[in-house]
Formats: sequence, structure tokens, C-alpha cells
Amino acid sequence: MRILVDTTAFVALLDRRHSRHWVLRDMLSLLFKADATLVVTNCIVLETFDVLRRRFAARSLRLLALELLPACEVVWVHLSGQLSNLRHELKRLFESQRDA
Repeated sequence: MRILVDTTAFVALLDRRHSRHWVLRDMLSLLFKADATLVVTNCIVLETFDVLRRRFAARSLRLLALELLPACEVVWVHLSGQLSNLRHELKRLFESQRDA
């Protein structure tokens, strides 16, 4: 089983005052016991570091970098090719609407 983890989950895991902290902590424990693979993207990692840097102490950044991220599979998202494909598709749709 592969589970995508987003910034909100990381923040809740690292902030004991977050309303979902204990639920996510218990869920994470169950996922590890079930040998689930936690997946994050490079974009999620960057966003999470930025949020933690602005809202919390350096300790949160260390916990993320040294304990949470090593347990995850990081998938690299290449946006440049995807944006190029998106521009091409939007142009095609625009032209088809214009000609209709």
C-alpha cells in the first residue's frame, strides 16, 4: 500500500497542539505496522519546509529531515515538461473552441 503524505499531515504530526496530531500519529503507527509506503513529492517537501520554517522552531525542521522524510519515498515531479504539455493542450482547446 502506498500513501501520499501532504504538508498538512506533516504539520499536524509535528505540532502537538494541532487538532489532528494524535489521530495522525496513531494512523502513522498503524501504517508502519502494515508496511505501507509513505510517498511525498519534492514539491510537498519544499512546501513543508517552508511552512515549518515560518511557523515553528528549528527542531521541527530537524524532526522532518532526520526522522520523517527518511521513512518516505520521495517522488520527483518535473514540472517543466508537464507545464509544456499543459500549454500545448490549452492552446489546442482554445483553437478548437475558436474554430467552432
